[in-house]
Formats: sequence, structure tokens, C-alpha cells
Amino acid sequence: MDGNLISERTLLTNFFRKKNKKCYKCTIREASVNYKIKSYFCVELETDFLYHRHMECNLNSIPISLNLCNEEYNLVGLIAFDHGSDMLHYYTFIRLNDGQWEELNNLKNNIICHSKGSKIKVRPALVFYKRKNIYKRNLLTY
Repeated sequence: MDGNLISERTLLTNFFRKKNKKCYKCTIREASVNYKIKSYFCVELETDFLYHRHMECNLNSIPISLNLCNEEYNLVGLIAFDHGSDMLHYYTFIRLNDGQWEELNNLKNNIICHSKGSKIKVRPALVFYKRKNIYKRNLLTY
């Protein structure tokens, strides 16, 4: 699955690239398409977790930054799923500024800290990014 996450970066970059498309009404004229991403965005990894229950990746293989629409976005967290006890259970990983991770699992009712280089395997469902330098801009454009 690690290779799929790298290709997600390429797919996102290509999707948000400025492009010209045929007008959807007349299909003759071309229209310029510009995308604008706000301060945060989420990537839903479309995977049938019941069918692909053994697909997983290393937590540190998820791209920590993406450059989309001439802006840099940094990984802030993800929601992963666990299928260990024949029930779907989701838990979260929060990426700290120093590259460490905090794992929050409501079934264990505690927070586990993971070092920057730990080899934790996860099955990501949602990945969250925020725009770099988000707080250095005017609050009206937040």
C-alpha cells in the first residue's frame, strides 16, 4: 500500500493543476479551471476495508507535505481503522510539530506517543493536511 500513497500525491498534484477544459454546456469553447484549496483539506483513501482488510502501510511513509495550487500543505493527522476483533474500529494519529505521533484510541482510553522513526503499521482511511504558515496570514483569508 505504501506505493499507492505516493501515487496519491501525484494524483492530487495533477488534479489541482490549472487546466483548460471544454465548456460543459456547449462542449466547444474552452474554459480555464482554477482550484482553490482553503486552509485545511482531507484526503479520503477509497478502500473497501472489509475486502482489503490486510492492506496497511508504515505511518512514516505517508507524505508529510504536499505542494498543491502553489501552496504547501503539511500532514497533521489521520484516521485509521482496525479490524482486529471482527468489528470496525477507527482511531486517530496526530502528527506533532517535531514529527512524533500521538495515537488516540477510545477503546484503550489512553494516548500513546510514537517516536518520529517508529515503524507503526496503519490502515489509513482519512488523511488531513493544513496549509503551511496558516497563522501568518490575514485572519480574513483564513
